[in-house]
Amino acid sequence: MVIPVMDGASAERREHERFPLQVAIEAIHGDSTLSFTSEDLSVGGAKIVGEGSLPVGEEVDVSLALPGQPAPLAAKAEVRWSRGGAVGLRFGRVAQAALAAFFASVVGLSGATASANAAAVPTFDPNANTELVAEGGERPDEFVLLGAFERQRAQMDRCVDEAKAGDDVTLQGTATMEVLLNPAGHRPLGINGKVSDDAPKDTGLMECLRVATASAPYPGYDGPPVIVEFDFEIDAGYEIED
Repeated sequence: MVIPVMDGASAERREHERFPLQVAIEAIHGDSTLSFTSEDLSVGGAKIVGEGSLPVGEEVDVSLALPGQPAPLAAKAEVRWSRGGAVGLRFGRVAQAALAAFFASVVGLSGATASANAAAVPTFDPNANTELVAEGGERPDEFVLLGAFERQRAQMDRCVDEAKAGDDVTLQGTATMEVLLNPAGHRPLGINGKVSDDAPKDTGLMECLRVATASAPYPGYDGPPVIVEFDFEIDAGYEIED
């Protein structure tokens, strides 16, 4: 059975692909507004250098002047480290959603976050601070979400068949797909995948399942990005009825 869960339950912390992208970033600390420039930028955070330092462990308000965007992205960020004139930031969930969409549409993702034969599907950090500042308080309908995910089961079965490579075996274990929903609907802002300890650790299978999950017709809604989880048996097999 597939069960969507909207509690943002944590999974292990994940790394994000970093891009050597220089953008202007302003951070508000107390009564001061400090100017920085990113040395690298990812969905999860940034390494910045500039005119001052920020206290490690504190949450600050930042704005990022992303190229091609009509207005700076306002976000919450946690100061993770500060050394040698540089500062490390970890962005909150709303910023991660916006940055995932930005990189997917403008820069493009590759490497560990992309399938070799499909459009890039970004991951996200489910443990990031949640700061839901988007307009609207609506949440997507769980029944509609479940139906959208179930429409991908045939594609997921093909992923499993490819992983078995014709062998007459049943793959053990369960999988969980964490989906960071896009309020605009359809393509989500990020997909994380994990499997149970007894499941095969096949990266090709996982990427195939992530792509299938990202292709579901998710509904739009008037609210902030939220995380839903879908749990399922990797290889459910077939039952023959009399």
